[in-house]
Amino acid sequence: MTTREEEQRRQHGPSSDGPSGGVDLTDYVPDDILVHILGLLPTMADVLRACAVSRRWGLLAARVPSLRFAIELIPDNSDLKHQNKVDRFITFINHVLAKRAVQSDGLIEELSILFEPDYGSLGTHQVPTSIIDGAHVKSWIKYGMQHVTKSLVLMLDLPLPSWWSINEGMVDLHELPNSTRLETMMLSLKYASLRLPATVVAFNSLTDLRLQEIRLTAGSERLFSRLLSSACCPRLRKLSLLEVAGITELQLEAGQLSELTLESFQDHLNGRNLSRLELNTPNLRFLDIDHDILDVLTISAPRLEELTSTFVGWSDIKQLNVGDLSCVRSIKDLELNSDGHPLDDAGIHSFVYVFSRVNGHVGTL
Repeated sequence: MTTREEEQRRQHGPSSDGPSGGVDLTDYVPDDILVHILGLLPTMADVLRACAVSRRWGLLAARVPSLRFAIELIPDNSDLKHQNKVDRFITFINHVLAKRAVQSDGLIEELSILFEPDYGSLGTHQVPTSIIDGAHVKSWIKYGMQHVTKSLVLMLDLPLPSWWSINEGMVDLHELPNSTRLETMMLSLKYASLRLPATVVAFNSLTDLRLQEIRLTAGSERLFSRLLSSACCPRLRKLSLLEVAGITELQLEAGQLSELTLESFQDHLNGRNLSRLELNTPNLRFLDIDHDILDVLTISAPRLEELTSTFVGWSDIKQLNVGDLSCVRSIKDLELNSDGHPLDDAGIHSFVYVFSRVNGHVGTL
């Protein structure tokens, strides 16, 4: 509503279009404040229900800066009913996003899409499975890159058939647009298969990226390394890769990265486990590695302050190259198990070599 319309409303007093035909006291509240209040509601379904009270509120729905969608799927032991709920939820999401894309500049601050099952007293294996077409997932990611200025969160936390990831669950990310505004992105895709873009895609403003439960198509190593590099993400500060399957090596060159978490790169479907990890991260401060099947590990992180290495099989690493670690002040969960190896084994020497690169004044061990 324009400033002139607001002034006219104040001059003529509050309207009488409240639910009971009485005075609507919200007429005294400026639009910007109402939009802020609507933006605090948990989901878009709540926003639309609230905006149904009057024509004025209905118009304000288009100005809510955060679009949050969430569905809690209650098990009913019926695949058909379960799928119908998912399909209706997807239709609702796509309808709202399409309307917002053509309104004003189409920009929003936050887009969050959550599929959350309520297992209740049932075990996970008893909950009916659902199907989500990978084309929908791609469209939501693309929408976030084009229209979101701050945060994109997409979580598919629901039971899916074992064959889903390589059929309907294929998410083809070819021809993605560059993202000039998005700051934070979190994708948890229940091992959807991602086909990465062959061309360079820039995330010029991205500072925080979390990828969880995804499967990369065969031969994606070079494309994945490039996508995470400074060439594509020049401002990336925090990176979390959790349960990423399908790659055998990762070469990370990220000049601004300060915090890195790597956890479980095992591929139980095809056996393509991460075995080679190379880090060229001159500004890295915190490194947490939780992966026990590495053959080659290279770390160049001269400003590293904290190292956590849960389940890293240091004695099994065949080739270890570690640069200056003189800034390290804390080492956590560093464990050596010889498993019967002789003390002159190369792996034992590699473990000792790590400590030779660390300043003797480590505060926590």
